[in-house]
Amino acid sequence: MRPLFAALTGVAAFWLQVTVMPGLPVFGVHPNLPLMTVALFGLRWLHPGYFVYSALTGLALDSFSHGVLGVYGISFLITAALSNAAGILVYEQNPLFIALAVAVLTLAEGLTSLILLSMLGSEVEWTAWLFGKVLPLSLYHGVLTPFLSRALRWLETTLRMSPSL
Repeated sequence: MRPLFAALTGVAAFWLQVTVMPGLPVFGVHPNLPLMTVALFGLRWLHPGYFVYSALTGLALDSFSHGVLGVYGISFLITAALSNAAGILVYEQNPLFIALAVAVLTLAEGLTSLILLSMLGSEVEWTAWLFGKVLPLSLYHGVLTPFLSRALRWLETTLRMSPSL
């Protein structure tokens, strides 16, 4: 059930990212739903297929973004490993920790992407990118995380109770 749920959630998150999220900018950035699902699933699930999910989600986002294929794929995979490690270390899943963890994981993903882009020879202005995109996005994700986390938990329990699945 979890692989099917993750796949359907990933498709829905990607569809919302491409269609709805560009219309919801705050601080000049829009939320990255696929990244939030990668972070939230990593905090909750210890499953090897989760890493495949995170890499495929990153590659899908790469196909509609900056043009360097693989940057999001690699950075999402690293974020998946970090979120899985954080999920192992935490005994209780309280909303404040989850929001803080997703904000920190978003910051780590942004820094990883910056490092990868600079390794590939891109002329990225670190300070402007970090303070103009990465930091506001991580704060935005921290605020949205309790709502998305609650929605994902509700959806998962609703689908689990369904006799047809």
